[in-house]
Amino acid sequence: MIIDSYLIYTKDKKTIENLLDFQNSENMSVFLSEKYSRISNNMPINKLAFLYVNFNEVSESFLKNIPLLKNMDINFHQLMPLIKLMDSDGMALIAMNDKFAVQSF
Repeated sequence: MIIDSYLIYTKDKKTIENLLDFQNSENMSVFLSEKYSRISNNMPINKLAFLYVNFNEVSESFLKNIPLLKNMDINFHQLMPLIKLMDSDGMALIAMNDKFAVQSF
């Protein structure tokens, strides 16, 4: 599903319904948060993709469903306190001649 210029992917229809309900609510969006703005405003103009993660909102179940981490032997319960030490992060995918680069902000 595409909302404005955002691509939303989920296997769960309820998640999309919750997102649309939120969009129609009075709650503050991620886009309006100071953390997101600070990171987003520092992204390079030539970025192809942008990933923003608020580590305070990350849960064990979220991590367990990331395909890259799913098959690794990681104790997510022990990893969570380390993740909570981080605040938020943004990563940009940038095209550079014949390769891609990822920058973290």
